[in-house]
Amino acid sequence: MSDRWPVPPSSQAPVDNSPSSQSAWSPVPTLRRLHRRFDNWLAPGLALGVFGGAFALSTFVLGPLLTADDPAAPATAAVDHEAHGH
Repeated sequence: MSDRWPVPPSSQAPVDNSPSSQSAWSPVPTLRRLHRRFDNWLAPGLALGVFGGAFALSTFVLGPLLTADDPAAPATAAVDHEAHGH
């Protein structure tokens, strides 16, 4: 075991503060940690910008590239549901 991470006393439960242990849907713990670490709001603001940019890139650029229609794929015929009498 490394000397960097002391073993907690047996009376206390170990606390896992790693990023993987935090909730995936909430960036708030990470943003609060950035604010405490750098002691200003610039770091969390830049992090939000990076998160937003990565989301926009994946949504508007990579997503359409990965799901683009294949021009060689056969077109499906439209079904006229009124002809069935329903």
